[in-house]
Amino acid sequence: KTRGKVYGFMNLAWPLAMIPGPFLAGYLADHYGWNYCFYIVTCISFVCLVPAFLLNEPRGSTKGTTPKVHRTTSLTRQGFYLVGVFSFIQFFGNAARGILSPVVPLYLTDKFQVDKTQVGLFFSIGYGLAILISQIPAGIIADRYGRRNTMVYAISLTPFISVLWPWLDSYALLTIL
Repeated sequence: KTRGKVYGFMNLAWPLAMIPGPFLAGYLADHYGWNYCFYIVTCISFVCLVPAFLLNEPRGSTKGTTPKVHRTTSLTRQGFYLVGVFSFIQFFGNAARGILSPVVPLYLTDKFQVDKTQVGLFFSIGYGLAILISQIPAGIIADRYGRRNTMVYAISLTPFISVLWPWLDSYALLTIL
């Protein structure tokens, strides 16, 4: 009954995190160089791991099954906790994306001297194709190993990928990464 309100509350994390991200990215790139953008994203991504490890599978659920839903008219203590954890993950995850979004095209053209078509190709492969390819296995993996474990493992890759960006000198390798 309150799912819409809860999702609305959780989704506040997206725009709130996207407000400081682009400004911070520009400031870091201007004053400290490109590498610091990626180092900050790496640190913020590690922060997302903390609440991800705090999540538990719902009571009564086993891997591969959906738990029985109990309808209530108010947000329970456990529900409030889950909303808080997810909001925390969303806030910091989107802050990291807010830093990267405006920086990536500038970074690619500055570091690799690529044209607009190659920047577009980078986004098509790195965001469009990668997300498309991951959708089917993600659901299968979540059903098999649990939603929490799948989320934790997926989130835990982000800091390690982010920290590699400044060290790659090849546009092709970065696109694959």
